[in-house]
Amino acid sequence: MCRPLRPAPAPEAGIVSSDGSLQLDLGGWGYVAALLNGPFQTACGSVQPGPGTLSSYRTEAYGLLAPMRDLYADHHRTVHHYLDNLSVVKVANGLKFPVVAAADVWDLEIRYWQARWGARYQAHWT
Repeated sequence: MCRPLRPAPAPEAGIVSSDGSLQLDLGGWGYVAALLNGPFQTACGSVQPGPGTLSSYRTEAYGLLAPMRDLYADHHRTVHHYLDNLSVVKVANGLKFPVVAAADVWDLEIRYWQARWGARYQAHWT
């Protein structure tokens, strides 16, 4: 499927790319952030099953959460976050309800940080 071209973010915007993965019973996430006039920022971590099952959807949701939390000190700039899980992007943009396997991550964490960032933190599917 072809994706529509998006205009490039403004030069002062931050860019984040993240990924989550599930192999056997191990889940993990990681991200790289590029901010204006600063070094790249990176982080990674493991994902626990929580109340649902461990899934790639859940690991991708953690990949969305971590930079929202970690970069908030610089919340006055707009951040464009690119990730490859369309379901996570749809939930982040209010187009879909979260999957039960990660509802705790959305309800307790991501929605909190989304409210703090407002429209300045944008999720995009790549």
